[in-house]
Formats: sequence, C-alpha cells, structure tokens
Amino acid sequence: MNIKLKYQHFIWKMERWRIVKWFQYIPVRIKLHKDKQYDGDDEFHHSLNMDVCSMIKMNENQQAEYMKDLVWRRNQAHYKDIEVQDNLMENKKC
Repeated sequence: MNIKLKYQHFIWKMERWRIVKWFQYIPVRIKLHKDKQYDGDDEFHHSLNMDVCSMIKMNENQQAEYMKDLVWRRNQAHYKDIEVQDNLMENKKC
C-alpha cells in the first residue's frame, strides 16, 4: 500500500470511530431529555439522581454541562419543595 491509501484508510477508521461514539451517545441524550422534562416539586425524584453510566459515555464538556444542568434542576426542585411545604404550613395555621 502506498502512503496515500494508508492515510485514507486511517481517516476512514477515525471517522467510523467518531460515528460509533456518536451513536452510542444517542440513548444517553434521549434519557437526559426525558429527565429535563420532569417539572415536579419532589426533590427526591429519580430523575434528579446522577447517572454515572451515562456520564461514562460523555466527554469532559458534556459531563460539565450535565453536572451544571443537574445542579440547576435539583435546586429548582428544592425551592419548589420548600414553597409547597410553606403553603402547607400556612394552610394549617388557618
């Protein structure tokens, strides 16, 4: 094989590897999308747990974005839970 064919074969293998990695990440993206749709007031909902299996398939940027989003969703659920509990306490006083 000449050098040009070896280079083209190497490029093809790298592209194939990228495509395979991208397709492995699709189920993770679907699960994360479903988790983001949860808009309840239960801060102990299972969608707010850290998914280590999904994080293994992510690169560093995706992991950082996932953690940032997870912390934001946990905080929102916590504030909603506090608000619900405050409303319950006010209703009991009346």
